[in-house]
Amino acid sequence: MTSPDRAVIYVRQSKERGDSVSKEIQETMCRDYCARQGYDVVKVVIEPGSVRGSLPWDRRPAFPQARDADADVFVVYRWSRLSRRRGDQYRLIEMLEEGGKRVESAQEPYDPSTAGGKLSRGMMLELAAFESDLKSEQWREAMQRRRDLQLPAGGKARYGYKLGEGKDEPQVPDPETAPVLVEMYQRFIGGCGAVTLTKEFNRRGIPSPNGREWITKTIYNVLDSGFGAGLLVQTNRDHKVTGYLPGKHQPVITMDEWQAYQDERKKRRKTQAPRRERWWLAGLVFCGLCGAPLVRTSATSTTCQRKQRGMCPGINISQRILARAVNAWTFMHLSELADTLPTRNAEVRELQEQLEELTRSRQGVTEVLGQLADLRASGELDSDGYQAARDRRRAEADDLDERMRTLRDEMARISVALPDDTELNEAAAADQAIEELASRLESAPDQSPSEYGRSLGQILRRVDVFHDRLELVPILGEVEIVARQYRAGSKRGAK
Repeated sequence: MTSPDRAVIYVRQSKERGDSVSKEIQETMCRDYCARQGYDVVKVVIEPGSVRGSLPWDRRPAFPQARDADADVFVVYRWSRLSRRRGDQYRLIEMLEEGGKRVESAQEPYDPSTAGGKLSRGMMLELAAFESDLKSEQWREAMQRRRDLQLPAGGKARYGYKLGEGKDEPQVPDPETAPVLVEMYQRFIGGCGAVTLTKEFNRRGIPSPNGREWITKTIYNVLDSGFGAGLLVQTNRDHKVTGYLPGKHQPVITMDEWQAYQDERKKRRKTQAPRRERWWLAGLVFCGLCGAPLVRTSATSTTCQRKQRGMCPGINISQRILARAVNAWTFMHLSELADTLPTRNAEVRELQEQLEELTRSRQGVTEVLGQLADLRASGELDSDGYQAARDRRRAEADDLDERMRTLRDEMARISVALPDDTELNEAAAADQAIEELASRLESAPDQSPSEYGRSLGQILRRVDVFHDRLELVPILGEVEIVARQYRAGSKRGAK
């Protein structure tokens, strides 16, 4: 009996909006098509988020997984999901066919082995390109119209402003946020740094444009836009600033202040210190008060990341004190590594069982989403009911995905990679792996800080820093509490 053809399903949504076909519906339709054709679906590849329609295929993050899948058939919902770019369409089909895959569409099935089928496929590909060209023309016309009216490209209010009364009316200064915008420019020109502004605005409870805490990047984005100076920023396809045009809206700072800001910004760019190599304890040391990571503030000191933003009273500690405590703990426990291997293996098996259970739950959510899509497509479920149920299931899926990622990360940290040596039995290979890990931890001067930090992460989960003590939490075993003065530590059971 001949085995069925293996199929890989490729799902891509150009933009998540009400009139587009969701990824769940695309996947369901493709699965139904494969079932009718008798194909065995071996893989489903879904592009994360929404992918801009003009994005070249070789820049799509998930496409290589579908291209390289061990399958006979490459299935898409419609031909436009392959690409709307004329040059890419036939290039992709040729590439996939040269790799041994037939390319088929679930909603637009044509047999390309016949002249008529090949013509029909070509017409559908050309129609997809035409729709893309038409949308691009309409978009360019809309953007040109807004430029002619000296209005920003999007309809969202810029920071420091609120929307005008009419659709084509300019934005007007917002009495609440415009003074903050002016303050940002004036203080930056006066020598205040973006980090200081971030910290102070968070301390004062001033929300950022997205309603959350300020971060340094948001400060720069607001200031660099030039909107407060009455300007409209122009960018290229890579979102790099190419220039500014005069806007119709009222400025809140003068052109002299805008020029002074640009001069100060350029001067600070030139004097920036070279990028430092990653700290060897990055990702392992945390504030005991709020749980945020500790970051380096100079060559010798560290502080709570949230303290920098004014959101935590924070912890400060010398890098020397941290290094002494961690190194002392590490070398004191190196001899115990081999004894932890059986416990590590048992814990990995337990985590694997949990991961399998979460995977089954995730598959169940995917099936429910497919059923919802079927009900919506058949008209048995109205739009509001479908969206509400879909959003609940998507939230559940996101939670399961996050828990699965956490479990995988934990398994990777607990597991000790075995050497690739077929002559060693499992016990000997495990012993050698432990010896190699211990050797890496003992040879810190021979490794980069990031390499040493990764090795250390296989035995030390985290270090929580308090005002009076450090709590060293190992991957396995008891939490050790060390006083900041390095008196003898006490122990308690691991959480």
